[in-house]
Amino acid sequence: MVKQGLKVEDTANFAKTAYAARLSVTDTALYSHCLNIARLAEKIARKLFKDMRRDAIPQDVDDIVEAIVHSAILSESINTSRTTFEQVVSVTNVQIATMVANLSRDLRLVETKRDIEYRGRLSTSPLPTQIVAVSRIICTAQELIARLNSEAGLTAAPIARKLLTQLDGDLLCVHATNRYYVLRMYAHAARNLIVDANQLIKKLKTAARAAKIAATVTDTVTSESVAASVEPKKRRSKKGKQNDAKSNRRADK
Repeated sequence: MVKQGLKVEDTANFAKTAYAARLSVTDTALYSHCLNIARLAEKIARKLFKDMRRDAIPQDVDDIVEAIVHSAILSESINTSRTTFEQVVSVTNVQIATMVANLSRDLRLVETKRDIEYRGRLSTSPLPTQIVAVSRIICTAQELIARLNSEAGLTAAPIARKLLTQLDGDLLCVHATNRYYVLRMYAHAARNLIVDANQLIKKLKTAARAAKIAATVTDTVTSESVAASVEPKKRRSKKGKQNDAKSNRRADK
């Protein structure tokens, strides 16, 4: 259950202070990134519960959706700022703080173990947490595509490739997609975005290689043209010397 009197505005203000001017892994303002996740997570949750049979819909469905929104807004607070579990509890409640903790990677671990530990928790987490996880994957993939299409382009490709691999692994651990059709459709959308981003990286690399080859060919042609224009001058100068020598001989005679 959501704490009585809990307001999204209070959670948003707390998140805004915690995130400050920090940027997400996609170089997007972290606060805006989490608000986008919250909006999408709420949309997915309402569609999912609407798609259920009446007798299967939880009685506290509104509280569940509200908890999803709050946890999505704070989903990066433990990862990126010095926010603690206790601080999240003080603003929300234990249920939401637990969701936020389950959505956070343990940065004290090395990267490989960090991913394994996080995915283990995610795979056994309740449906609301997995809804937020899918929303975060979709929003991150969309932001990556936007960054690759921006002026950053190819310079963003290395970090984008790494993040896409991470997102793909996270998506495989969302087992709730096997039970809920709506969530499965959004997981498919996330997978398509990851594929699109990878194809965009390949296209950028191909274009860069083609441009490099074109530049090399242009330099070669330019060098050959310069060499060809200099050669006739050398030949003319040799003929001029020969003619001068003949003229001198005639003069001597």
